[in-house]
Amino acid sequence: MGYIMVKEIFLDEQYTDAEMYNRLNTEVNVNEIHTIIREDTDCYNIHGELLFRFRKKKLSSGEIDDYYDAIYSFTNSNPSCNRGTANGDKIKSIHTNKKVYSSIMGYYDKFSPKLKYFFTKMKVKPLIGLLECRFTREYPEKMLKAIPLLTSIHNLYEELVPDKFTLQNQKAHETEFTIGNTCFTTATTNINFQTRVHLDKGDCPEGFGNLAVIERGTYNGGETCLPQYGVGVDVRQGDILFVDVHKHHGNLPVYDTSEGYKRMSVVAYLRNDVWKHSKGQKLNIVLSKLANFEEKRKLFYQNGKVAT
Repeated sequence: MGYIMVKEIFLDEQYTDAEMYNRLNTEVNVNEIHTIIREDTDCYNIHGELLFRFRKKKLSSGEIDDYYDAIYSFTNSNPSCNRGTANGDKIKSIHTNKKVYSSIMGYYDKFSPKLKYFFTKMKVKPLIGLLECRFTREYPEKMLKAIPLLTSIHNLYEELVPDKFTLQNQKAHETEFTIGNTCFTTATTNINFQTRVHLDKGDCPEGFGNLAVIERGTYNGGETCLPQYGVGVDVRQGDILFVDVHKHHGNLPVYDTSEGYKRMSVVAYLRNDVWKHSKGQKLNIVLSKLANFEEKRKLFYQNGKVAT
């Protein structure tokens, strides 16, 4: 049996944390990305701490296609204004922020401005401090079709970054609010979204981030970068990237695109507040209460008390 050679690289910071903080919300500067990774690679900082682990062609085409078929129409028909820093918006406002094609599935711990307005007008408080995402609630059969890909990412996480996986998986076993049998509470799907320099907040601080990409048509660029280290990774369909998302990161622009091209990125994670609010809670009981709450919310809007 042959062995696959994995490249190892060690990188020093080219900017301090303070300098990177001032770069939040800005586009990744292509001239500052000196290394693009396109092969199996483990990357560390000069202190030996893992920055990312990248592997080519680890995800099956069948699971990729099923995920795309399950989520594409929902994401493409429901643009979001709530991506904040990742979208380059300095002020969070659904009235002025740019719309991007981004959706979430699973469970979440933050409420939309529309839902907050409902709480205020009805003088009620959230039941538990979390919610079932709309896609998961309204399209259960499609949700089931998306789970196998996320399960494969979970399994690769255990294989490739076992120390971080163990810490996150321990938390996942303390809540019933996970996607299938994975260590993820939530997954985000983006379509043709060039993220600006940002830090992931709200996910499991002990864990590690991940990224898979689904392609339709052709394009170049779109590399996921850690500009503090001058490195980018060209994640393509079938590849998996595990990366320290608590470091500043963002995407380079795409170019040479075919007509109607799609670059769908998939990120799965454990929301720390979902874990915190749901420990010891029974999923079926909470979902029953949330379903009753959702019916009241729909009636509220249908009665014309607020514009939809």
